[in-house]
Amino acid sequence: MTDGFPPVQSDVSRPEVSTYASLQIVIPVYNDWESVSMLLPLVDEQLLAGGVRADVLLVDDGSLSAAASSWDLRLTAIHTVRILRLKRNVGHQRAICIGLCFLADACDCERVMVMDGDGEDAPADIPRLLKELQGNDATRIVFAERLKRSEGMVFSFFYALYRLAHWMLVGHRVRVGNYSVMNRECLESLCVSPEMWNHYAAAVYATRQPKAFIPTRRAQRLAGTSSMNFQALVTHGLSALSVFSDRISTRLLIVSLVAGLATVAVLAAMTLLRLTTGYTVPGWAASIGGAVLLFLVQIVALVFTFCFLVLITRGQNAFIPARDYRFFVRSCTEIWHAGGG
Repeated sequence: MTDGFPPVQSDVSRPEVSTYASLQIVIPVYNDWESVSMLLPLVDEQLLAGGVRADVLLVDDGSLSAAASSWDLRLTAIHTVRILRLKRNVGHQRAICIGLCFLADACDCERVMVMDGDGEDAPADIPRLLKELQGNDATRIVFAERLKRSEGMVFSFFYALYRLAHWMLVGHRVRVGNYSVMNRECLESLCVSPEMWNHYAAAVYATRQPKAFIPTRRAQRLAGTSSMNFQALVTHGLSALSVFSDRISTRLLIVSLVAGLATVAVLAAMTLLRLTTGYTVPGWAASIGGAVLLFLVQIVALVFTFCFLVLITRGQNAFIPARDYRFFVRSCTEIWHAGGG
């Protein structure tokens, strides 16, 4: 073995594994090597039970810590484990994007699965995801729909606020994370979508990919602590919202225009009431109405500017993941191979 990874003994007595389709599993990793080393045998167990053979691609998102000094892997259904090292840390979502583009470019995989490496994406759901994909004639992206999260109350509260804001600004609720499986056609479509560079799941919605869902509960982390703090949550949420910038700008424009017209109507009604009935409108009411109208005019102007900026950026050269992901790849190293350790 190369790249500093020690040789790992394989189980030479393993049985042959039947497979109905090739499967590649993308797992982004940032320093969480202990969890990944515990996760792989669990994934292998579920794949073996379903009669599926797979390759695993670990996307090293510029980790500060090295992988475990010894991975005593004994895998049966997993054929190879590779580490795709990036030149710098790009974040969880962009690491997924690079991993997917690498697979689309490097192999003729029929199906690709995305899952996190901390164990919260329960390996027990792998057969259900694959079954649902097969049941939909492999024409959809199948997501594990979250029913319950495992974080604390504070995180859950702010996450609920984010979901509410997402629903109001975008028009649909946040239902899924990264845990999903897709066919090659969907993979190739996503890899030419600039939206995926910011957020994988949001890009699926923005590009109107066909979707299916299975209900699931988040499992517990296998080791260590989550790096998803409040700051990371805000960044993650803004990344998802940025994918829908055109939709958000349109909604904000409509709301601000309606509010402005409503304020004008109220002021006009107050003026008409005074002219026709002689009723004196309190001075404070007129002052507040004028201030609100002035404020809304400024909001409308800002939203108009935002809309034009969104339209202008559409005409500029965009980051196309399938074309530009190579700039971030340092190396790809195989650390485990069936029959070779």
